[in-house]
Amino acid sequence: TTTTTTSVVKDPQTRSRLMKVSDPQTYSALSYAPPTKDEKKLPLLLVLHGAGKNDGDAWSLADPQGEHRGLAPSLLASGNAPPVLADNFAVVTPYSAGKPSFYG
Repeated sequence: TTTTTTSVVKDPQTRSRLMKVSDPQTYSALSYAPPTKDEKKLPLLLVLHGAGKNDGDAWSLADPQGEHRGLAPSLLASGNAPPVLADNFAVVTPYSAGKPSFYG
């Protein structure tokens, strides 16, 4: 069963929206889609970060002070993402908490 939780990060500049998507059979991920006024299709940015510790939760990807600082989810969560990213791309960042790395 796939579960979804939403966290709206209140940021006046980007009004970023991050969502955790979980599938116990595979991996969890953080996803982001900018607010749009129409149904325009957005390019997808898939962020494959280094394996690292993987002992936290997918929300650790959004921690601007954490291991994944500087990656798209932490920039979006902190309001530091460039407008070209925050306004024009959907972002998905998988996280392998408690599971083997994506890389083998």
